Amino acid sequence: MTTDLIIQYCVYGGIIVVGIVVLGLFRRRHKLPNHAEVKAKLEALAQKLHYFLGEDIKECSNFEFFKKLAKLIGYVDRMVYETSLLAEKERDMQIESISASLQSVRDSLCDYKYGKKERSDASGFTACLSAVEGGIGVAQNIIARDKELKARRAG
Repeated sequence: MTTDLIIQYCVYGGIIVVGIVVLGLFRRRHKLPNHAEVKAKLEALAQKLHYFLGEDIKECSNFEFFKKLAKLIGYVDRMVYETSLLAEKERDMQIESISASLQSVRDSLCDYKYGKKERSDASGFTACLSAVEGGIGVAQNIIARDKELKARRAG
């Protein structure tokens, strides 16, 4: 009788521990990035766009181009989502401008995906790269503003 009760408590305890671990993983997965992480993701996006402007992408097949472009659009979609939530949470118009520029990048990339622009026409990728570099500049301004506010609070 007591061993059955001990076994039941162990099973319930195990279920609770597994539930807490799963909730912790969900929280980590859906945590909004901080300003430095946004800047790092923008820099990574700029690197990916440089790849699309390079010679390597011109040599790959149409299927590979489409596959890599779809991955890039998914990455940009995730960044638009995260930055718009971050802007809404912090009520920051500068972060909202980053989100708007990322949305324009996504729209420009979709032109290639849906055949409105040819793969050989690099003007869309160049425009995307300049928009992302503008977003990196805004992110640097936000980080500098954060440092200034932190110094003002400390001093």
